[in-house]
Amino acid sequence: MKQITLDTDNYQLPANWNELTTEQLVFLLSLVNRKTSIQEIKTKIFLFCLQAHIGSKHLSHTFTMVIGKRKYPVSAGQLTALSDSFDYLFSHPDENGNYSLEPKLTRNPFPTTKCGCITVCGPDDGLTNITYDQFIMLQTYQQRIATHPSAIDELISIIYKRNIFKPESPGEPAIIKQMSPTVKTAILWFYLGTLQFLSGKFPRVFSGGGEPSGTSAFESQMKILDTLAEGDVTKKNTVRNSLLYDALFTMEFAIERQEKMK
Repeated sequence: MKQITLDTDNYQLPANWNELTTEQLVFLLSLVNRKTSIQEIKTKIFLFCLQAHIGSKHLSHTFTMVIGKRKYPVSAGQLTALSDSFDYLFSHPDENGNYSLEPKLTRNPFPTTKCGCITVCGPDDGLTNITYDQFIMLQTYQQRIATHPSAIDELISIIYKRNIFKPESPGEPAIIKQMSPTVKTAILWFYLGTLQFLSGKFPRVFSGGGEPSGTSAFESQMKILDTLAEGDVTKKNTVRNSLLYDALFTMEFAIERQEKMK
């Protein structure tokens, strides 16, 4: 958590995506869905996390920020500077100076949730208890969401199961269809944040493993898998059915070993 001081009072703010509570995350989602500007998002999430609101405006061009029974005079510039504590929600500017939301959430905000009257259970933080085969399917449906938004139901059904999470349980997209759109987006953010984390932890696997440019990470992973299996279908199935992190560690080590042999 990040500490800020107003007068002589200290307050705590979330310092990264994983420190946002589920309630704060849902509020952030509501701001994004309203297509709120980046600065407004940062200001409103700042106030929400402090349970604060802006009161009256003074002749000195300052405002009163109210937190509980405490009142603090702040200028527009000071409020902007304070809200910059949430810069981590966004990417670095692109070549045109544009920013975009960059989920880095690896904590599952909804371990259990409701789809109508049915309870579904999701994976552990960081997707540590899913199989590599499930991860392959997640990447497949992720690519489809841009052109087929309903693919998000297929994606979520891979990692959310009825009553208890079991990797081997079949997905039920018809049940996931009843899930709240807000919860669906939060789960998608969780997946995307974990995917970014994995890309940093296993850079060789996700950079293409030496494959030609234009080859997707998914395609390169399939080629690495074929190399590891040495044409043996049984070995390939063993890797696919192993836990995600075990499979990625094996692939990363295999690529590193190949690099040293060159």
